[in-house]
Amino acid sequence: MLNAATNRFSRKNLVVKSEGIDIYKGKPRNGTEVRVEIYKGNSSREDRQRFVKECKVLAQLYHKNLVQVFGWCNDRKMRAIVAEWTEGENVEMWLLGSVPPWKERLKVLMGVVEGMSYLQEQWPQVGRPEQDFERGHAGFIEYIRMNYPGNWRNLIDARMKLSENMVDQAKHGIGLGLICTDQSNSKYPSLNQIFNMLTTVYNSCPVKASENRSRTHGDGDRT
Repeated sequence: MLNAATNRFSRKNLVVKSEGIDIYKGKPRNGTEVRVEIYKGNSSREDRQRFVKECKVLAQLYHKNLVQVFGWCNDRKMRAIVAEWTEGENVEMWLLGSVPPWKERLKVLMGVVEGMSYLQEQWPQVGRPEQDFERGHAGFIEYIRMNYPGNWRNLIDARMKLSENMVDQAKHGIGLGLICTDQSNSKYPSLNQIFNMLTTVYNSCPVKASENRSRTHGDGDRT
């Protein structure tokens, strides 16, 4: 089925190629565009068992802010995950390639927290950020700790136009992030508390003139 969906894994369908994973765009018989992630390298029996266990959970997740997993393949020759295809940039590309305003960044962050809240409440067996920290994110967080609060300007996108109030909000957000990633801390704010704080900040951001005109003269369906 994966061979047919990706035209036998043709180069034309290959969208990402890296050391550990190849990603293809495919279209099964039902016509739904999918993302096929092929994981490279040999895997032990324990790794394959863990992979299947994780996939069984991923296939049951359903939330507006989570990519839906349709199925997987697991044998000695191939490990693959089939998920819904999403157009456009990922968050990293979006941040690096453009200069999204502060309010849009907050909106995306709120969506991330909503997805995390769903996982925490409905699927507590889904593991959290610790393995990622061990694979390199710890250095990034240490860099933030070294620059906050004394050299906070090094941590904020200099391309953004921020008012004094927005700078205070960004600095507060950095501090909150450091609290949430402090593994020596036994007390973290709940995801609901974080979401409520983000919502308050988001609602306090000024509305741009273009947005206000859309709400005033639009067809009533805009939000």
